[in-house]
Amino acid sequence: MPDTAAPIPASPNFEKLKAKLRELFELDKADLDFGIYRVLRQRHTEIAEFLDNHLEKSVRAARWVAN
Repeated sequence: MPDTAAPIPASPNFEKLKAKLRELFELDKADLDFGIYRVLRQRHTEIAEFLDNHLEKSVRAARWVAN
């Protein structure tokens, strides 16, 4: 019997979305340290934590409401 509490693996499209968001936020560019990039760099940990832990829940909730 499968464990119903186990998380459902994310789809390839969801992984693409996360990768694109990381690219848009330019989280991997340490040399950008001006304007909005400075703020994003200061918030890097929070943004990464959201992308890794909360985005999927938000997307699933939004999809459930839409259906």
